[in-house]
Amino acid sequence: VERIRAGTSHAYVVVCKGRALLIDAGNRRKGEVILKGLCDRGVRPTAVELIIPTHTHFDHVGSLSFLKDATGAKVLVHEKEAASLRQGYTEIPRGTMSFTRLASLMGRTYFRWIARYRSVEADVTIAERYELSDFGIPGQVLPTPGHTAGSVSIVIGGYAAFVGDAMVGYQPFTVFPPFADDGDAVAHSWSVLLESGAELFLPAHGAAVSRRRLHRCMDDQSRP
Repeated sequence: VERIRAGTSHAYVVVCKGRALLIDAGNRRKGEVILKGLCDRGVRPTAVELIIPTHTHFDHVGSLSFLKDATGAKVLVHEKEAASLRQGYTEIPRGTMSFTRLASLMGRTYFRWIARYRSVEADVTIAERYELSDFGIPGQVLPTPGHTAGSVSIVIGGYAAFVGDAMVGYQPFTVFPPFADDGDAVAHSWSVLLESGAELFLPAHGAAVSRRRLHRCMDDQSRP
């Protein structure tokens, strides 16, 4: 498993017996950066057989079209976001705190262009847990809505979970995302991730989150 910085978010590559999975595709114009990151890690672009955006915001699919063409990989997305991916636009999510609520409102009202990206037709759409064995990867894709309705997480080897924006790793006192369309669903998705047995949670923004820290944040969220 390797992390590649792709603008304001991380992309991750998982390799198993020469077959590779790419998780998220970074901001616009980061396709070459990701390809170089793959090559620097000894991964041929053509070894990437599947690309999974954890959701379809511009900082996760900005270079998806380029990378799909460059690798020949299939793209998997939750069915609730396939139409957004096809039209190349996913609305900026709502804020979960006062500052981010204002930022979201400004973005939705005056800066809608930020949320646009090159459209992509998904090859695989899912609605429930999906096994990755057909692609040679020991893992599953789990629906983890909240940040968006079609957010997914990828659990590899029963140990590491790639969670997109279901949580963040750069805030000192919480991992709760500053933007989410449904905060209650985020909290439920945390329970789903803990039930998966994963010990380490790798968000698209910030550092890894331990199982212990996630438990602590869940406890804090439940307090009145």
